Amino acid sequence: MTKPSDNRLFGDNFVKITATFFGIGYFPWGPGTMASLAGIVIAWFAGSLFIPLVMIFMVLGFAVTASAVRVLKSGDPSSFVMDEVVGVMNPAPIIPPTW
Repeated sequence: MTKPSDNRLFGDNFVKITATFFGIGYFPWGPGTMASLAGIVIAWFAGSLFIPLVMIFMVLGFAVTASAVRVLKSGDPSSFVMDEVVGVMNPAPIIPPTW
């Protein structure tokens, strides 16, 4: 028999991968800090892909938020780190490269 549809837009694995930014949110010591470092590295090397990447990450973060609360079984899961990634990438264009 087939499982009835529960009207979810994204599967649980997609939500986990996106919300934890490819598993960085499961890092045992400072997952938010590790996600921020990942965002800085991406911003540094993104070049002309910077703005599209920020927009994609932002839209994905918004899209999986409600599902992440359910999947990660917490009202404010510490493993949800997509906001840290986007948060450090947003001001990156105004920081001088010599800073």
